[in-house]
Amino acid sequence: MLADHVHPQLEERYEVLQGEVTFSVDRKPRRAGAGERLVVPAGVRHSFENTGTGVARVVAEADPALALRESIQDGAVLTQTEKFTANGKPRSLRALVEAAALAARYRETVVLCSPPPLVQRVLFPLLARFAVRKPEPAPVRAR
Repeated sequence: MLADHVHPQLEERYEVLQGEVTFSVDRKPRRAGAGERLVVPAGVRHSFENTGTGVARVVAEADPALALRESIQDGAVLTQTEKFTANGKPRSLRALVEAAALAARYRETVVLCSPPPLVQRVLFPLLARFAVRKPEPAPVRAR
């Protein structure tokens, strides 16, 4: 399950291509199967999970896109390294620090609903200072 979150400035449009997905939009569940669409306006709390018995495929569009793709890719890396529980909770202090850095980096694109936004604005930038920084690419020199 993807943690409840809000996109302050972007609208998301989903289309289920395969399987069954249950969306929670403003804390109201809505099941959707193949061919069904759903729109989540900017600023609305939402999440979703695969509630079918097999693979679910979903297409998501965002307007404006901002850094949504990058935030999803970076979040997937943290998830794939098993630093989080199935419901998105950090398994360690290091995982919490990395999640805080992710949240601080993409705060204009996505805001988690827990902990409360005020706590995130104060605590996450402080925690993010302890995150392992991605190395910058070496400058390319012309010959």
